[in-house]
Amino acid sequence: MKSGDNIWFSSVQLALLGRVGVIDFPRSDKNAREKARALTWKSREVECRGGRKGYMSQFQPPGDVLEVIQSFLKENPDFFTKAKGEAKDKPHSKPYPVSKATTLTLKSSGLPPYADAIDPLLMHHVMIAVDEMLKKHGKAIDSKKKADLVFLIHDCCKAAGGMDDAIVERFVSVTG
Repeated sequence: MKSGDNIWFSSVQLALLGRVGVIDFPRSDKNAREKARALTWKSREVECRGGRKGYMSQFQPPGDVLEVIQSFLKENPDFFTKAKGEAKDKPHSKPYPVSKATTLTLKSSGLPPYADAIDPLLMHHVMIAVDEMLKKHGKAIDSKKKADLVFLIHDCCKAAGGMDDAIVERFVSVTG
């Protein structure tokens, strides 16, 4: 390992490496973070845009895992840039599959103003996440408020560049 080699990786990066089979690691950043902590990998908190309270955790894999990662990254130096695409500067975003469907433009006057452009795949993920988070918090809301909540979270996640469980958590925690 050279002195210029990266030895610290975010949970998003570890999850991306797990997705392509470089390391045996979970494919979601949340599960990757949990596994790195469970394996008691050395960690540090670094400032970032959009992370929890402006910080994110980075982990240092053990030597044998680090060697595998370094070897892969030498052969694929722009792996993280290509893998994350537009969201490369947003480590808090959970990547979701790119939709081949076109964005729906709704013309109904009865819809809220933020419902003018919907990403169908993102909406799918938001709806599932809202249901799971409501269940986790033991909350129930009427269908109209739930629909408004889903549209609002969709809009925020779309602006953030992808599905973000932290956004869902914040919105659901303030629902009645």
